[in-house]
Formats: sequence, structure tokens, C-alpha cells
Amino acid sequence: PPKDPLWTCTAAAGVMNQGRNGSDFYSCYDPIIHRTNYGPITCCAGTGLPGDCFTWNLAAPSTSPTTSPTGAPTTSPTASPTTSPTVSPTASPTISSTVSPSVSPTGTPAPLTLTLAVGGANLSTGAPEAGTVDAAGGQQVSVIAVISNPQAAGTQGLTNVMVRATLPAGVGYVADSTTVDGIAAPEGIVGTGVNIGSIAPAQFHRVAFRTLIDGSAFPAGTTNAIVFVSASADNAPQNNGQMTIVVTKGVVAPVAVKTGPGDAVLAAFLVSAIMTLLYVSYTHTSVFRRHELEKLGRDQGPLDFRS
Repeated sequence: PPKDPLWTCTAAAGVMNQGRNGSDFYSCYDPIIHRTNYGPITCCAGTGLPGDCFTWNLAAPSTSPTTSPTGAPTTSPTASPTTSPTVSPTASPTISSTVSPSVSPTGTPAPLTLTLAVGGANLSTGAPEAGTVDAAGGQQVSVIAVISNPQAAGTQGLTNVMVRATLPAGVGYVADSTTVDGIAAPEGIVGTGVNIGSIAPAQFHRVAFRTLIDGSAFPAGTTNAIVFVSASADNAPQNNGQMTIVVTKGVVAPVAVKTGPGDAVLAAFLVSAIMTLLYVSYTHTSVFRRHELEKLGRDQGPLDFRS
């Protein structure tokens, strides 16, 4: 072992030499483990004979490894870069808001509306106006159409309002009978129609005319005769209405009876007469006579038979 701990045993060398006679064996070991230098080393067998000494060179050990390292590295190589490269954001282009230009409406304005109600009355019987009218042959029936402008006040009115009527067979138009709001109007309501002018918002016009029922045109029994009326304006679409005339043939048509103050007096007289009759009948009953006797006794007091 080394005598100095700083020295390192790097090699040991030995020389062996066989004697001349082939049987002697000599050896020499140089204690190089105690050397501090490298270089030639001479070792003799101690025999003093030529050839019994040998010299060799002790070279310093190489600092480079004699073999290439094997296997994979024990640590993974450090990857670079550890941070992502800085990327400058791409700015979106600034877009200014586009203001649509003011556009005035073009074309025809939306149409207005009109309302139409149709009814009539039996002028011969004096029946009130209704949507269905009872009639018989030879009687006159009025046809009434009310055309209204439902638009609110202050808005646009209806212009050039036309009213037309279509009559069924057996119902004839009475000449010169057409009126508008009670004022005579031109002929033509049955056919081309009558122009009643304009109707202001929230206003109406009443158109009426008379018809005559031809009884010979209807079979026995009852028949529904439909009168069609239409109304339109330059700025409103057509609206349609109708009324029904129930024509009775061979059966007495119902007649309306008017009522008034005279009828009320007659009714009061009848009620009074009935009450009087009931009272007279009651006075002839035994119940009435018994009640009368009891009343008489109470009025005169107890009877005295001593006198």
C-alpha cells in the first residue's frame, strides 16, 4: 500500500527471466508504487550477469478515458428556449359605422278600410229595421246600407266611395227611391253603383232605397231572397254585406202591431176588469159569508135574548 495518501498506485511492473540453464527462474519487481516520477525503470535479477537487467519506460497515465462512454445520458438535454417567442398582435382594422341614408318611402301608401252594415224594413207593415225582413207579394221593403270610415279623427278620409246593390229575382227596384243621408241621390245603385263622395274619419253615410216584392215570382211557402250590397273607395278595398227578405206565399205574413200610449190604457182597463170579476166571484163563496158574519158579530157585540 502507499506510504503517502496523496500517491496513487497506478501500475505495477515485473520482469521475469529464465536462467541459462533453463531451470533457474529469476524475477525482479520494482516498487514503483512508491515512485513520484515517471520515466525509465531498470530492474536486475541480482545475478550480476549480462542480460539479467531490463529497462522499461513507465508513462504517465492518460487523463482521457481509454474507452468511449456507453449508454444514453442520464439527464435529458435542456431544451431552449423555455418561453414562447413574443408575437406582436395583429390589430383589426378600425371600421367606422355606416349610417344608412334617410330614404323617403316610395310607392302607394297602405290602403284604408271601410265598414259596411246592411239591413232593411217592411215599409208596408211598419216593422222595425232588421237584418232579416218578413214580406209577402205586393209589399215594399227598404234596403239600408251604412258605410263608415273607422279611421281615427284627424287621419285620412275615404274618397270616391261607391255603393252597389244586386237584387234577386222577384225583388224589384222602386224608381227614384235612392237617398243618401235622407237626400235624394242619382239612380244607378242597382247596376253601376252610386258615388256618395268622401267620408271623413270616424263618420258614416246612410244609403237607402225601396224594393217591391213580386209574389208571382216565388213558390208557395217561404223563400229567402238575398240582397247583396258592396262598397269601395279609391283608397279602400271593397267590403260586402247582405240582408235577407223572407218571402211568404200562400200563408198570411206576420203583421207587426204598433204599441203606444193608447195600448197602455187598454191594458190597464183589462187588468181592472179581471180584478173586479175575481172579487165578485169571491163574494159568492161560503168563506166570504162566514167572514162577513164574524165581522158583524164583532161590530154589534154579544146578542141579548132576555128582552
